[in-house]
Amino acid sequence: MRLPLAAIVFLLAAAPAWAQLAPPPEGELINLAARRMGGCVVNVSSNGSGAGSEDGRIDEKVTDKPYATEAKSQLPQDIVLSFYKDKVATLKSIVLDATSKENPETRLEDFEVFVSLTSPVAGYVSIGTFTLGTDPKPQDFPLLDLKAKFVKVRLYSNRGGKKTTLNEIAVFGILPKEQDFFITEIDKEQLTHFKNMGRDALVFPDWHPVE
Repeated sequence: MRLPLAAIVFLLAAAPAWAQLAPPPEGELINLAARRMGGCVVNVSSNGSGAGSEDGRIDEKVTDKPYATEAKSQLPQDIVLSFYKDKVATLKSIVLDATSKENPETRLEDFEVFVSLTSPVAGYVSIGTFTLGTDPKPQDFPLLDLKAKFVKVRLYSNRGGKKTTLNEIAVFGILPKEQDFFITEIDKEQLTHFKNMGRDALVFPDWHPVE
């Protein structure tokens, strides 16, 4: 039976973003959060940039119009990311870019990273709290091979502005060649090892945004 055009359009619109993409490479270091790789912004708790603008945070393009919390929203606020087909991935680093032509006081400063193997709303374990430097450029923070399906970035502070802005988020990691491991909880020993290490000891690939 041939579906009418209206039904096809509806099904495509209702399908998840990754359904219309070629599968990303497996076993290679990629930006898991990138929209072109099947990444998705699952939720933002405050969006003053307009509906749909959150997808611009994972398009690998630094723009003049960054994501911004609503002016009256109090911090903290959350941004939740998922990967291709909600697969478990091995995380290497997270990169945030707070470049903005808006008031520099609005730029994100302190944030916390959580990972979950359960769902976008449950099972989160804190990886640590980080601080963005004052230079408006991509800044990376190691995640040391932790496994996760979902990453939550919690925005804690800016540099004195009435709202908080963030331009781009990238999560570098590896999708397994096969989903041949069954992980039900975050590796506590690995997490403890991560928190006890000097995070500056590792060097991660530079992130080169698409022009």
